[in-house]
Amino acid sequence: MNIYRTYGIAAACLLCAVIAPSCVKEQKTEANSAEKLYFESWMHVNYPDAAPSGNGIYIIEDTPGEGRAWTKRDSVTYAFVTYTMEGLDGAISATNDESVAKQLGSYSTSNYYGPAPWGIGDGFCYAGVQEIIEGMRVGGKRKVAVPSWLLTYSRYDSADEYIEHSTSVNSTIYTISLEDISEDIYKWQVDTMERFTEKYMDGVDSTYYGNDTTGLKYGFYYYVREAYEGEAPKMPSDTVIYINYTGRLLNGQVFDTTIKDTAKVYNIYNPSRTYGPVSINRTEQYADITMGTSSSSLCTGFQAAVFMMKPMEKISTVFYSPLAYGASGSGSAIPGFAPLCFDIEMTEKP
Repeated sequence: MNIYRTYGIAAACLLCAVIAPSCVKEQKTEANSAEKLYFESWMHVNYPDAAPSGNGIYIIEDTPGEGRAWTKRDSVTYAFVTYTMEGLDGAISATNDESVAKQLGSYSTSNYYGPAPWGIGDGFCYAGVQEIIEGMRVGGKRKVAVPSWLLTYSRYDSADEYIEHSTSVNSTIYTISLEDISEDIYKWQVDTMERFTEKYMDGVDSTYYGNDTTGLKYGFYYYVREAYEGEAPKMPSDTVIYINYTGRLLNGQVFDTTIKDTAKVYNIYNPSRTYGPVSINRTEQYADITMGTSSSSLCTGFQAAVFMMKPMEKISTVFYSPLAYGASGSGSAIPGFAPLCFDIEMTEKP
C-alpha cells in the first residue's frame, strides 16, 4: 500500500511539473486581471468622470501649456519636469516640488528642488510616463493615474499585451509640470552655461581643458577673479596646495563649501564638519589630482580648474555634466545632467 502511495505521489509531482508553466501563467494572468479590476474600480469610485486614454492612463487634471509640444522621436528627448508621485492610498513616494516637500515636512535645504531632466523615449522611461508627456506643451501640468501594467520600460502594441506581461502591482498617480524640452541635453547645458557666464563671468569663452582628441572646445569655463599681484612664484607640478571652495548649481543653490559662514548663510552648515582650507595633491597630470590625506577622487572639471590655477589666485569655473556627475547626479543635492559652478581660492597652509 505504501509503495503504491509513493508511486501515486511521484506521479502527481510529475504531472504538476509538466503543467507547471501553464499553471504559473494562468495564476499570473488571473493576478493581473484582478489588479486591472481593482484599478478600474478605484478610478470609478474616486474619479468617475475620468476616461482612459492610450493604453489605459487616466488624465485626471490637465492644464494646457503654451510652449513647445513634445513629439515622439526615434531618439530620446529630455523633458524637464517638476513632479510628485503618490500611490492609490494617497501616500507620496517621491517629489521634487519644494512646496509639496514643505507640506510633507520632508523639506531639506541641502536637497535640490526644481525641474529634473527625464529621458522620454522607448526604453528610457516607463510607457505610462511617456503617454503622460505625449501631447503636453511646455508650461502645461497634468495629474494622471497610471496603472501598474504601464510602469514598464518595455513597449507593446496593445493594452492587453501590457497587462499580460505586467510584473508590477503599484499603480501610481503622477502630477507633472512640463518646464522645458531638449533634443540635445548637452547643447542645452552649454546654452545655459553661456547665459550664466555672460551674466556672472564677463562672458568668458569656453576653454575646454584636458587631453581631448575630438577637438571639443566647449563645456568648460575658467575665469580669473583675482590674480596674484606681481610675478607669481613658480609652483612645482607635484606639490600640495591649499584651497577654499564653494560649489553651486547654476540656479544659485550652494551644495558644498569649505567656508563656515557661507555654509551658514545657505543653510547647509554641519556642526560635525571641520571647515577651512583643504589640501589638494597637485600632480603632473590633472586627472591624477586628489583631495586630502584620504586622496578623495574629484570630478574632472574641478581637477582641471585646480590644475590651471596659479599661486594665490581666486577663480570661478563652470563645467557641464560630463565633467561633473553625469546623468545620475550626486545624492539629493545635485540632479542628473547638472552643470556646476565652483568658486575656488588658493590659500596659505592652515
